Amino acid sequence: MAETVKHSTMTGADVHTIARWKVADSAALSALVPVTGDEFKLALNLEDNSFHLLTSVSPITWIAAAMDGVDGADGIDGATGATGAEGAAGAEGDTGLTGDTGATGDTGIQGVAGTDGAAGVDGTDGAAGADGTAGADGTNAVWIAVTQEDYDALEPDPTILYLIVLPFSMADLFTSSQLGAWYEAFDISTLFQDSASTTAVTADSDPVGAATDKSGNAVPATQSSSYARPLYRTAPARILTDNVNDLLIITVPTGGWTGTMVLATDQGTASYGISIPAGAYGLGGEAFPGNAIIGALFRDGALTAGEKADAESYFVDNGATASYGAVTDFSGFLSDRSEITSFPLIDTSSGTDFKYAWYKCTSLTSFPLINTSNVADFSGTWFGCTSLTSFPLIDTSSGTDFSNAWYGCTSLTSFPANVFDNIQEGSLNAAFSNTALDETSIDNILVSLVTSGVASYPYSFEQSGGSAPSVGTGQPAIDTLRSRGWTVTVTGGY
Repeated sequence: MAETVKHSTMTGADVHTIARWKVADSAALSALVPVTGDEFKLALNLEDNSFHLLTSVSPITWIAAAMDGVDGADGIDGATGATGAEGAAGAEGDTGLTGDTGATGDTGIQGVAGTDGAAGVDGTDGAAGADGTAGADGTNAVWIAVTQEDYDALEPDPTILYLIVLPFSMADLFTSSQLGAWYEAFDISTLFQDSASTTAVTADSDPVGAATDKSGNAVPATQSSSYARPLYRTAPARILTDNVNDLLIITVPTGGWTGTMVLATDQGTASYGISIPAGAYGLGGEAFPGNAIIGALFRDGALTAGEKADAESYFVDNGATASYGAVTDFSGFLSDRSEITSFPLIDTSSGTDFKYAWYKCTSLTSFPLINTSNVADFSGTWFGCTSLTSFPLIDTSSGTDFSNAWYGCTSLTSFPANVFDNIQEGSLNAAFSNTALDETSIDNILVSLVTSGVASYPYSFEQSGGSAPSVGTGQPAIDTLRSRGWTVTVTGGY
């Protein structure tokens, strides 16, 4: 078996690439001069995105992977029929009788020459040979990627080309000296009871004063104050926080980290875009999305979708919860987290309380269409998200309180129609104060509130900043709402 090349020795385009060579076309492939040891490696022909497997270097021999089958050989022509035998020669005529010898003996008359026999008829042509049997179509080449461990457990199929790949390792995310940090609660050897990392964590309920960075960048997470140290807990191994004071402090180096953060908790696991400046950064505390840290990864430079999925799966395999689908209370979920630049589409289908969930997430420029069908309390949910410019058509059919929901979203210009068509109650006090809504958006909101039919209770709606409602659409909607007992305050003083 060929020597396994360690992933850590690969550089450049070889990292996470199954092709040993990349060539422009077939001519460039033919021009390659591989050496002994290159057997059974792949070349990618960029002309048609086909793979070619090197099976020999002497002579240099390539076979195509994932190619159409070879046409069967043509059938053998039938043999030519044998030439018919020549006809038998005609019999010679009878020799005439010799005349009697006269006295002097007259010469007898010569007999008439016999007629030549007719030419024999040509024999019949031989039958044409049967068509040759068409050759069988070749089978398509198939390849799959497997780890060495998986391959050893297989009974290899001779029709499949197996590519041995190294299993995912979190260390792979830092092989090119990328900055960042990586912490694991389930690796107890990295946890210490004091911030100086002198007394190891050994048992359930030990305080955690330091966690070693496993990325190779030597950025420990520490807590010098004993009252703010979280606790180590087992089954699963985790760092338990009180969502108030308990947290570990990361000293982010000069230049900061702009890229991806993966947080793995007891409530769920997700990847976020981040931009964290140099200085102290808290892991845990009041606005941590969960009650326990299973693992955390920070990488300067964005992770790919595949890398995010691999990192999340790694943490989940070691005790983290995969989905937020069982969480009902998202209040203060990521409150006042200005470092978050993008938020993923997590499962919020059980959520009922979104109170101040993304309060002052000032770097969010957009928001995903999460499931809000069971949410009743939207008060202050996106308060102060100053970089949001638009918003998706979320489901507010269970909503009862929207006070301050988008207050201070100073860049919010666009808001969809029909958002409030099915709300349960109409508390929208200061919901859109200090925003930048255009005329169409404020009209959309007012018309949707009319459609909801909510009335009787002295509900209120407030909007300031941005455009006034239109005369033809927005103002009639205001009149209707006021006739139902609403207090309406909008830009333009109507």
